[in-house]
Amino acid sequence: MEPLALVKHEGRWHLASQDRARKAPRTFLLSRIVGPVTTTRTVFVPPEGDAAAAALNELDRILANGRVRIRVAPGSDAETRLSRRAASVPAEGSSCSTTPTPT
Repeated sequence: MEPLALVKHEGRWHLASQDRARKAPRTFLLSRIVGPVTTTRTVFVPPEGDAAAAALNELDRILANGRVRIRVAPGSDAETRLSRRAASVPAEGSSCSTTPTPT
């Protein structure tokens, strides 16, 4: 990976990078990078353009098209975490849910 930019989207930090193996841009949720990171002294030339803006545009596109409806067990850790991000509030006694966006 060739790191290009750190961006904050919807309150979460992401690393925009260029994947050498895939020869394509990739964006990673920073909190998901939990293992050891190996650094090198390899020099790379960043691609032209604004990597931060490109990553934010892609994250916006994914957010607009990536709504799902899910069910989680009431009282679970998943309900606690996901209910903060739910687009709609479920009926009393049911699990949290998100509402698909109309296309």
